[in-house]
Amino acid sequence: GRDMSNAISTRIEPLFATPLGVFTLPDFERVNAGLKGEILEREQADRGVGRSNVGGWHSGYDLLSWPIPEVAELGKAVQQAVLTLATKIVGANQIQAKMAMEGWANVSRAGNYNKLHYHPNWHLSVVYYVEAGDPPPSDNPESGCLEFTDPRGAVGMFGLDGSDFGKTYRIPAKTGRLLVFPSFLQHWVHPYLGSGERISLAIIVRLRDIARLR
Repeated sequence: GRDMSNAISTRIEPLFATPLGVFTLPDFERVNAGLKGEILEREQADRGVGRSNVGGWHSGYDLLSWPIPEVAELGKAVQQAVLTLATKIVGANQIQAKMAMEGWANVSRAGNYNKLHYHPNWHLSVVYYVEAGDPPPSDNPESGCLEFTDPRGAVGMFGLDGSDFGKTYRIPAKTGRLLVFPSFLQHWVHPYLGSGERISLAIIVRLRDIARLR
């Protein structure tokens, strides 16, 4: 067993890595207060729609046109976060792009969750936490967590002890946290077990006319 470290030149490439952008909105308490009031008011007035949500309330897809300043502010932050991740994905230092965006609000209460799904025909997906709700109980740390599955189809055949291949990636809800990820990534939300509301926004984004600035 001669030490080969000096004999072989090594380069390991992270093939098929899938980026997840994790951002925190500055001044999120102020923005969230306006968003929360508007969302809970609309929940009372509108039955909402059924999509990936099991229980809970899912608004229509017009979130980004709600006429309150906090929505406009959030929209700007989302554009910035999306551009940051897209810049990394295309391997540039800075880009410009036109964006089509669609958004909705989700309100979950005890026992509500979202089924496994992805967002076909969109490029990037965004989740923003207006209100993370109660922290998970110690006997169920998954409560309200967002979970991603490994997108590589045949990865389940791998089975090397200690490897993360084929595992899921779980990220807890945190008030003010903004997540951006490619829309092909399948995800779901564990049943929320808290007593208050858990409020999140979802936005899907399509990019075109991407121009590399440098």
